[in-house]
Amino acid sequence: MNLIDQQILDTIDLDYTRQAELEQSMIERGAQRYADNNERALHAGDIARNQNKLFTSAFQKAVVAFAAAAAEASAKRGRPAAHVPALNSVDHELLTAITLRTLFNGAAIDRSVTDMAHSIGFEVEAEMACLKLAEQAKATNDKELKKLVGRKVTSARVGARKGEDLLEAAGEERTPDEFIKIGLNLINIALPAMDMFDMVEGDSFSGASTLKFTEAAQSEMDGMAEIQQWMHPVYQPMVTRPNPWTAMDTGAYNDARVAKTVPLMATPNKKIRKLVDEAAKAGAPFVRALNAVQDVPLQLNAKVLEVLEHCFSNGIAVGKVPGKPVEIAKDEDPKKAMQMRKDNGAIRAKRNAIRAAIAEAKQYVGNPFYQPHTLDWRGRVYARPGLNHQRADFAKGMYELARGEVLNEDGVYWLKWHVATTGAFKVEGLAMDKASHDRRVQWTDENLPTVRAVAEDPLASLELWRKADSPFCFLAACLALDAYLKDPTGYVCHIPVAVDGSCSGLQHFSALLRDPEGGSYVNLLPSDIPQDVYRTVASKVLPLVQADLADPEKAPMAQKWIDYGLDRKVAKRATMTFVYGSRQKGFADQLVEDIIDVEGKGRETFGTEWADQVPAAHYLAAHIMKAVTETVKAAAAAMEWLQKVAGILARHNIPVRWVTPLGLPVENAYHKPNVKQLTMTLWNRSVNVPVRYDPQVVMGYTKELLEHKQRNSIAPNFVHSLDSAHLMAVVLKAVDNGINDFLLIHDSFAALPNQMPKFNVLIRDAFVELYENNEPLEGVLSNAVDDIMALVEKCDSADVMSKLQKSMKDLGKLGIPAKGTLDLEAIRQSPYAFA
Repeated sequence: MNLIDQQILDTIDLDYTRQAELEQSMIERGAQRYADNNERALHAGDIARNQNKLFTSAFQKAVVAFAAAAAEASAKRGRPAAHVPALNSVDHELLTAITLRTLFNGAAIDRSVTDMAHSIGFEVEAEMACLKLAEQAKATNDKELKKLVGRKVTSARVGARKGEDLLEAAGEERTPDEFIKIGLNLINIALPAMDMFDMVEGDSFSGASTLKFTEAAQSEMDGMAEIQQWMHPVYQPMVTRPNPWTAMDTGAYNDARVAKTVPLMATPNKKIRKLVDEAAKAGAPFVRALNAVQDVPLQLNAKVLEVLEHCFSNGIAVGKVPGKPVEIAKDEDPKKAMQMRKDNGAIRAKRNAIRAAIAEAKQYVGNPFYQPHTLDWRGRVYARPGLNHQRADFAKGMYELARGEVLNEDGVYWLKWHVATTGAFKVEGLAMDKASHDRRVQWTDENLPTVRAVAEDPLASLELWRKADSPFCFLAACLALDAYLKDPTGYVCHIPVAVDGSCSGLQHFSALLRDPEGGSYVNLLPSDIPQDVYRTVASKVLPLVQADLADPEKAPMAQKWIDYGLDRKVAKRATMTFVYGSRQKGFADQLVEDIIDVEGKGRETFGTEWADQVPAAHYLAAHIMKAVTETVKAAAAAMEWLQKVAGILARHNIPVRWVTPLGLPVENAYHKPNVKQLTMTLWNRSVNVPVRYDPQVVMGYTKELLEHKQRNSIAPNFVHSLDSAHLMAVVLKAVDNGINDFLLIHDSFAALPNQMPKFNVLIRDAFVELYENNEPLEGVLSNAVDDIMALVEKCDSADVMSKLQKSMKDLGKLGIPAKGTLDLEAIRQSPYAFA
């Protein structure tokens, strides 16, 4: 660390005035964002956030009124009123949601009652038409009708068009006056029940009547807005050290108004909040680790930020930074134009996020800062500010460690290694991030002219680095190496060099069960070159697809995938997420998102139509599922064991609980919601409504656990808690061994180049000790037995007792999964376990 670095860091904690200004700005920006979001919601026909509580209360009353009106209408003789068919055929909850959403939105933006009535009538009639056509499509297997009924709504304009098409197809076209009549009748049912609106008669000029909220209702909404607008600050990095965590509510920011919105762990589980608070106050290891993580001073690379801003402003696509939205010609093919509009929407959303990140980065460039960190309920560590190193490459590439070092021989080696790894360019089909350590360094030495050209003029050499695997991280690495070569003895290096786990979820399950086969695939055993489990799975998928070429029905689809190419990229995400609970359907969704529905080779091979893309995804997903389960048998067995434990406990409404090796209490508890989502045919959002119409019941969750969710979620959540425990254990080992500067992302561990030889050893040591000194599955089983026994001791029902005894026997039969022969000590000698 040079003298200037030290002088800056010596004064950073004195800048409390600027920190106070920043936190005041966070609050004010949060309030403005709240107001903007409300305005956008109202403009889009939605309800504002400060209306939610009132909406819930109104919903409970109005749905009862609609049910009563339906019963009254059924008892009457003669020709029914215009709205009665809707009362009899449309779900009353849906009817209420349509009516109230329109009224709440309309009253806030002064829509006329007639206009609101027309909207309600049109939407209700479209819902009826949709119900009719859905039944007809099911009975006749009419694909065009199914397509119409299932057509996605992406905007109010698209929704209106869909409504018109539904009514036309159902032969139920209406005049505007008929829609208004239906809507007025429904409004007249809802208004008296709610007592939240007053009618404002139109003046002699406009003649249009409107609704306004009653004084009491408006006062309640204003009060909610006053409270809510200050509850969601726009979190930013700090220019003073974050306050250390000693309890659930003691860390991070200085201003109490900001600090109270940032708990150590954000969880609705009151029991876990209490246990975590107690553990933190007792000084559990996870608290020390979290404080060490947020106590690392950071800085931003001004040159990388400059290049990022140039590329962004000029619409130059680099990595995850998209170019500008494309213009759509007036005579463009309608289907292609629809896809282009969808793509443009995604591009705008990404660019808005990047624009905000650039603006925030410019506030901090040139000065050190800190990032407050918190935990999710599984213990995973997250940086709290919106701008942080855990985002995509464009952000990560800007981040440096504020305390730098002059490079020694080890540091030069690891900096060159980092250049090759972030570039990950292929040589004879092998990406350099999958090559041996020495081969990576060799690649950098062989490509020094390119590296230095990139550093000398990044914009002129854009084509040399934009296709890197992590282009902005690669750019930063090139800048660092070039700076060292220009001044080997004076250059102070701040760049963090990262090593990553090899499919970390599988690493944890393999170590947990001492599985040598799975462990070998993910580099837990020493080898001369890195092993690649994704390539292994892809190699098993290929013959399965090739075999289908002999089947006339499957051959066309098999040939498409062979033409596309069955490389590691196709199998990577599925293999990675298998140990986090993803299965065949999830694999198919991932294939559509990552491979098939992607501009270029994906859409050229598989088409742009949903009807073509989905079968292609499900075809390959089935083969990937078979290949993955054959490859990671022990991990699959461990996941199945966890699911069985969760299922047994869920019979008795008991969550799975455990304590991580770092002392963090975790509870896997998914409760049945007290709300359900109503999807409106002409609306592109879902509306949450109460399940029970009881004024004393708040929107939220019941005490009843969702058994299927308990089973499906336990394996991914359990392994996430283990990888978070490993990260924290690494932090503690690093600090205890004199390494205080690091940058971490779950299973990615970065430190200064000079520190990497020692740091990499500590990472492996922490992993080994995690499983040598702990038996996580035994903790799960022991707690499960204790929790059922607690019910047995209180049980006074013979029937319930019988069920509890059966569950005890089932747990006894499960036991603990058998362990294999993997020698954990071998991990210490495995150079590619984290690479």
